[in-house]
Amino acid sequence: MPESRAVSSRVERILRCHAFLRCPLCRGALAPTGQSLRCDAGHNWDIAARGYVNFVNRRSGGAPYDADSFAHRRRFMQAGYYRHIEEALLHALAQAAPGPVVDAGCGEGWFAHRMVAAGAQVMALDYAKEAVQRAAGLNRSVCWLVGDIANLPLRDQCAGAVVNAFAPANYAEFARVLRPGGLLVKVIPGEGHLQELRRAARGQLREEAYSAQPVMEHFARHFGDVTRCTARTTLPLTPEALDDLLRMTPLLFGADREQIDRAGLTQITIEAEVLTGHHHSI
Repeated sequence: MPESRAVSSRVERILRCHAFLRCPLCRGALAPTGQSLRCDAGHNWDIAARGYVNFVNRRSGGAPYDADSFAHRRRFMQAGYYRHIEEALLHALAQAAPGPVVDAGCGEGWFAHRMVAAGAQVMALDYAKEAVQRAAGLNRSVCWLVGDIANLPLRDQCAGAVVNAFAPANYAEFARVLRPGGLLVKVIPGEGHLQELRRAARGQLREEAYSAQPVMEHFARHFGDVTRCTARTTLPLTPEALDDLLRMTPLLFGADREQIDRAGLTQITIEAEVLTGHHHSI
């Protein structure tokens, strides 16, 4: 595809979802003007040539994620280690209300990509521009956004579902953008997640044990009755997959990877709790 046509298609992708967006500065509606979105107050948001809009006016600092960790995460996901979690997530979305799905905290975009492949209309957002830049090249049907989950650049009651997978949450914002009866799907690590790696890195981790209970209780306080599904499997690790895992998992941020005994890491347990709840307007 010629470059001009490729850029045009990426712009069109954003324009198709502009009716669901709002200005994060003044909360006004956004209208397309050429290759940008503009509100009545004059705030202008350019559509990048790669096919995303950056709604964050400052650089994200201090985060341990970088382009390298996102590349390793993408390879690990493509290798199928999270396929059972993808299937559980897609099964949960069968309960979604009509309307687009918001992937809040999309990272490098793999879950959003899989949701589109299953037929969903998806708007995917992350605070890390490096992640969204990588994600934008994965699937041309997703509306990719750089934004803050504490101030989503989305209109009230625009979404049929919000997916929040392995990412921080802002339940007030999720409730605001969900339609009445809309679905929140939150994916969190299970208590056995990466248990082999936790043992191998013992002594370097701030928390060697993990409990999902506090997150589930917090979820229930905001979204009422919680449906819980555990997705768990243990798979053999190839040397390439082990290297990707060590370089992408936040479990090891701040740890010395060279001190980890790789010889004992021949398999890995991938476990997640998929939590679902519906938003009911008061």
